Amino acid sequence: MAAYRTRRGFTFIEMGAVIVLIALIATGVAMKMSAALPGERERAFRADLSRMALSAREAAIRTGRSAELSMDETGNRVLLTQTDAEGTEQELQAVQLPQGISTRSFEMSGEAVAASQWRLRFYADGTSESGAAAFWDGERREFALVVQGENGRWRVADGGIPAPEEETWQAGEIERRAGG
Repeated sequence: MAAYRTRRGFTFIEMGAVIVLIALIATGVAMKMSAALPGERERAFRADLSRMALSAREAAIRTGRSAELSMDETGNRVLLTQTDAEGTEQELQAVQLPQGISTRSFEMSGEAVAASQWRLRFYADGTSESGAAAFWDGERREFALVVQGENGRWRVADGGIPAPEEETWQAGEIERRAGG
């Protein structure tokens, strides 16, 4: 009788097919991850801007001295500074603009200003100067840090610096609705 040999293992063709499939899957995953990275950088930067505005307001209230947000164009970063008791400006925090995000426009008290002139002050009573800074991600969209002066509140808004809202007197609104 002839002895039969049983084959164990895989042939080179089978191994090659498995390696090609793994490489295709890895390429697809890598492409998905690299496409998601710029969006993640933008989300992190937006969160950092919001935290920085909160820190500015809290520092002003806590110390009794104003704190400022400003733009450092040479370092391409947003700064939080405060002047100490001796009159020396101290950098409390800095947020670097991520790769692919650039500044678009700046506004203080409803007026357009250059990046070098943009300095939003937060005061010890919780109020602030009103203003905004718009940023562009280069491809998809514009967003802005918007600070309301009367109450020191801020938000990061989609679509750039919003137009100033018209102030209306509530009783006037009611009269208009009732009369018209």
